[in-house]
Amino acid sequence: MGKRPPGGALQTETMTDSKTCHVDTLPRIKAAGQSCSECPFRKSNIDRPHFNDQYSQTEFTRLWRSIAVEGKFFGCHLTDADYHPVPQESLDMGYQKPADIGARRECAGSVALIRREMRLAESYPNHATYIKARPAGLSKHAFLVLSKRLKGMMEPPVRFAVKPDESDVIDPMERIDTTSFEWAVNTEGAAAILLAIESVIGSLCECPVCTNHTTAHKARPFLTAEGMAVDADEELHGLLSSMSAAGIQTMDSCINMADALEKLWPERTATLVRAPIGKMNYSSMIRSRAAHIRYSNGPAADAFTRAASAFSGVEVSSSGPVTQIVFQPKHIPALTAAAKR
Repeated sequence: MGKRPPGGALQTETMTDSKTCHVDTLPRIKAAGQSCSECPFRKSNIDRPHFNDQYSQTEFTRLWRSIAVEGKFFGCHLTDADYHPVPQESLDMGYQKPADIGARRECAGSVALIRREMRLAESYPNHATYIKARPAGLSKHAFLVLSKRLKGMMEPPVRFAVKPDESDVIDPMERIDTTSFEWAVNTEGAAAILLAIESVIGSLCECPVCTNHTTAHKARPFLTAEGMAVDADEELHGLLSSMSAAGIQTMDSCINMADALEKLWPERTATLVRAPIGKMNYSSMIRSRAAHIRYSNGPAADAFTRAASAFSGVEVSSSGPVTQIVFQPKHIPALTAAAKR
């Protein structure tokens, strides 16, 4: 834990995240001497037009929360090629295409803000007084992580940028509503809440894949357990119908999410595929070009879930009230039979 043994060298820790795509396997390096013109921490970029609202108040809240509350490393998006695919519409707006430099370079704008916030925190008699005055400031955990990195006790080390100077970076207290949902709940928590809502009232998603799904894959209507007629990929019609007949409330399905993304929302693929493996998300199904179904947990679904878990090659995961199965088309007959039992 960063302690120096008697007569020995300093032992260091390394910041790690789930390694779910190319950029997460790269070494993390110190920030450049100055931030780029597209830095989301610059005042000059507040509310700048962008295809996915990168400069909105909501996005800034999400980014700063990951640093200030969770103590996470934030990479410069111009060197995070896998994290930040740039569609043609973004290039047409004058944005640059991220480069793969063989490493993740820390965002210079973020460390300029970190430098100012750490100095402010140290000006208060204790952390409780500081966070009361600046509730959008650094948590104890984040302050400890950053302090270790500054002292060389944790990798990567922090290098404070020359530019922008502190007057050119956003003040979180002026930009963040600390009563907002985005500040109160991290990304994983927000996803879990959304799943819980959707398990009761159905999907709330209005993304291109959901709203235009029938243009990517041939669809056929089936009757859900709640008695609603909805479209689903034709290859999954029999399985979904059998699940509904058994009283299982399905809420999301696709025969090949990777294919649907390629056709309808290609710029989103890199973001979805980097989600942590082993948790309920779209990562594994995209990587394996597999089918998936999400459904509500409950007595009607329990036997089916147990049966699906026993099939080799079928991935079963749950989050709160929702279970997800990921499978190849060859598994459909066996899963259909399991739903009919």
